[in-house]
Amino acid sequence: MIAAGILSYGNANSGSVIAAFRRIGASASLVRTADDILERDVLVLPGVGHAAEALRHLDDPRIRRPLERRSRLG
Repeated sequence: MIAAGILSYGNANSGSVIAAFRRIGASASLVRTADDILERDVLVLPGVGHAAEALRHLDDPRIRRPLERRSRLG
């Protein structure tokens, strides 16, 4: 089963995204730590709201660094 991580950064209805993944048979949970980001098969960055605010959250080094590491891993 695919383990999807839904990045929790305060800009989306993460509960709805998790429910959608579960409806198709995927395991989904909120991602809050660097370890969570690196451990999931799939990472989803839900996008609802103001883009500048979302980018501000994503620029936090506690989120940005593990995201960069994850993107290099594929």
